[in-house]
Amino acid sequence: SFFIKYWIGANDENVLILVHRAELVQQTVKSLNKLGVDVEVIGKGERTIKKNCRVHIVMVQTLIRRLRKYENYLPNIGLMIVDEAQNFTPYEIKTLIERTAENTKLIILGDPLQVDRGTIERNGITWAMANYLQQPYCGGIYLPNNYRSQMSDDARGLFAFSDGS
Repeated sequence: SFFIKYWIGANDENVLILVHRAELVQQTVKSLNKLGVDVEVIGKGERTIKKNCRVHIVMVQTLIRRLRKYENYLPNIGLMIVDEAQNFTPYEIKTLIERTAENTKLIILGDPLQVDRGTIERNGITWAMANYLQQPYCGGIYLPNNYRSQMSDDARGLFAFSDGS
């Protein structure tokens, strides 16, 4: 939230945040509102992104449907943040990357070892890492510490070298 507040203060471009659950939409809105950042939640029925709001939040399923229907649905998005990408499918991440405009910065966040949906080998963040990290326009940051608990950290590594079954 602090980064997004900084971004909109330093840039004239809009921010789009993608999440995979309704709870994350509300959590993100609440966090940004506490910092004084106005947010538009894109939901059912919106065919365009409102121009008077700088930060937009949408669930990935909604955005994928809009992108299939409307070729230029993402105008003036300078920063796109995909949160918890391990819960996105490779298809969803690929679709988002294909529709990203020339000057849009794309940040994909997630834990490749956290498996909430699918397997380690078949989730959005591992697909993006395998297919894009070697490109000259991409970079990656790995944060080795898990700040939840030791039990959580131990669980993260259980399927790290298996097929996740």
